[in-house]
Amino acid sequence: MSSNHYINLNHVRSRLAKACCLQRLKEGNLLGALIMAQLMIKFKISSLVEEIL
Repeated sequence: MSSNHYINLNHVRSRLAKACCLQRLKEGNLLGALIMAQLMIKFKISSLVEEIL
């Protein structure tokens, strides 16, 4: 797989985690929102690292 594919995959995962995070916040589930935010940050960092490499 090309690095561009990984960047796109991480971008999609980050957007999905963001949507889940916002949904958890609407439900009042702060712990769930925090976990989703943590995943979103992880995927963003992975995407940036892939761009550099």
